[in-house]
Amino acid sequence: TFFLPSLNKYDEGFQKFLFSYLLDVPIFRELQAERKLNWCSALHTVVPVLTLGDGNCLMHAASIGMWAVSDRYQVLRKAVYDVMIEDHEGIFHMRWQFETEKQHSHLGYKITEEQWTQEWREVLRLVSTDHTPRGTNALSYDSLEEIHIFILANILRRSIIVVSEDVLRGNYDESLSPVNLGGIYLPLNWDPVECVKTPLLIGYAQGHFTALVSIEDGNAGAGDTHKIHGVPLVKPDGSALPVHFLL
Repeated sequence: TFFLPSLNKYDEGFQKFLFSYLLDVPIFRELQAERKLNWCSALHTVVPVLTLGDGNCLMHAASIGMWAVSDRYQVLRKAVYDVMIEDHEGIFHMRWQFETEKQHSHLGYKITEEQWTQEWREVLRLVSTDHTPRGTNALSYDSLEEIHIFILANILRRSIIVVSEDVLRGNYDESLSPVNLGGIYLPLNWDPVECVKTPLLIGYAQGHFTALVSIEDGNAGAGDTHKIHGVPLVKPDGSALPVHFLL
């Protein structure tokens, strides 16, 4: 797990300079303003590290959170794609279909088998590295979804917690669509004794994934000496974070 080193030995002006180059300040402010991040005073400060926004930001965020480097060679993305291709027993497909049906149950319509097949092919296409950008400003890769996070958690044998905004907003702060990415993704295909015990923390806001990391000694205040490195498994109102892809 990657931690940001202490910057307390530097003066305040230089600290701000370093943070401006290391942190995604707009996402930091947004997640804090919505009380998604750093609302629990018993924990050290968690910050979003600047993460490449080329469409592979989920994998970059995971890689930075573990190894402090981006997934520039698409190692994690290719691993997720290979697992989906080799899922001959349909384990991930079954959980994906169940989760999708649960999310869409209030809409009152049924999806045919042919439609399910087409949807799964699209989910597989999204994670493919064989992608041609559409237009000069297009992303190099397609953005990924909940199922890709779940598969990644199983590849890493490590829980992933996504701290996310609830609504995607436009340039004028208008609500565009609900966001269901936030919550806990467990490596459910593995025995817990075979899994990493510390979760990987990823942020999501403004349509972008970022690595969330703890500062090694928190802020410079003396009150931080009794804080711990961690993340709440509940929301500020006490309700539990959702656990995705349970059957």
